[in-house]
Amino acid sequence: MVLLFVAGYSTHALVQMWSTPDDGSAGAGFARDMAAHHAQAVEMALIAWQRASQPETRTMAYATVTAQQAEIGSAPPMAWVPDRGRMLGADGRMPGMASPAEVAALETAKARRSTCCSAS
Repeated sequence: MVLLFVAGYSTHALVQMWSTPDDGSAGAGFARDMAAHHAQAVEMALIAWQRASQPETRTMAYATVTAQQAEIGSAPPMAWVPDRGRMLGADGRMPGMASPAEVAALETAKARRSTCCSAS
């Protein structure tokens, strides 16, 4: 029985050791790259929070800022990808990122009053 326990525990420990990505792995690199996405989410949510007129929108923006800020790390985008140049846009943006022009458009957007969720 003791031998079975030791074998099971050892197997579990080895699986945990082998499944933890090292600093240069794709998993760790991807996690670091998410920092750029989170930083842009913080930037855009702060714009929404400052400009929103509806309390629900301001609450959602504040929640986004606080949650996403905690996810930010540091490293050059896509540094873990061997051929990162093909993945990045011409301006260095990762796929899915808003362009500077799109963020600028958000900054100048006017608030609209929504009627979808108002109480009758």
